[in-house]
Amino acid sequence: IKRVMAENMPAPRDILPIEILYTEYGIWAKDNGDAQLALETFQAINAASPYNVHSRTELGRLLAEQGQADEAETLFRDAMKIAPKDLPLRVELGRLLAEQRQPDKAEALFRDVIKDAPQDVHAHVELGRLLAEQGEPDEAEAPFRKVIEIDDKNLPARVELGRLLRKQRRLDEAESLLEEILRLNPADFKTQTELGILLARQPGREEDAKCHLKAAIAVDEGNHARIELARILVKQGSHTEAETVFQEIVRIDPQNGYSWTELGSL
Repeated sequence: IKRVMAENMPAPRDILPIEILYTEYGIWAKDNGDAQLALETFQAINAASPYNVHSRTELGRLLAEQGQADEAETLFRDAMKIAPKDLPLRVELGRLLAEQRQPDKAEALFRDVIKDAPQDVHAHVELGRLLAEQGEPDEAEAPFRKVIEIDDKNLPARVELGRLLRKQRRLDEAESLLEEILRLNPADFKTQTELGILLARQPGREEDAKCHLKAAIAVDEGNHARIELARILVKQGSHTEAETVFQEIVRIDPQNGYSWTELGSL
């Protein structure tokens, strides 16, 4: 493996090619649902190479996803002592701070990244999300549009902008944008969900909304689209079908109090 990597991928300074492969292997394991294998892989890399910032960033991201926010923050901050200007690392720390309800610190980090790298789309997207969550829709719109200006096919920015426009009741703009995303990527379940929510809020378009939500459910193991679909079914009086959807929701997430309440009502 080392020979093949050395022949085909020049090694960054001070990092062995094998570490690149192992980091990608850890990412692959996480993306395929094997969090334990990913955790062990990243930890092995970090033990062998304490200065490998990429694997440290990925390990921190994994810990954050598992709810170990304090451990993730410690890892990110230790890594920043090694590479204080590393862009992905700073964005991940900013995202974690935003989730920990430290918006001022998160915003400062995102803006700092954008100052150093004005074309960094990840920092722009995260800044837009943060501003939207803080109830600043006008300020949030600018970062999303900047990303689309940099990369007009960037799906996360387009989805977030569509969600923002929907919440601002700019429904025609939102629908047009979301439809355009689906033309680029028909399998994007987040866009299908957002479009379903948008259409469900418009009288007489419930059937179109259901089609988009069902398309999202076909590829998404989460409950966002399922909850929206169940709400439409209850509104339409399709109680048996709604009951089936709510039962599926609580099977996936037994702590979903809203769905238990609705299921009890049905």
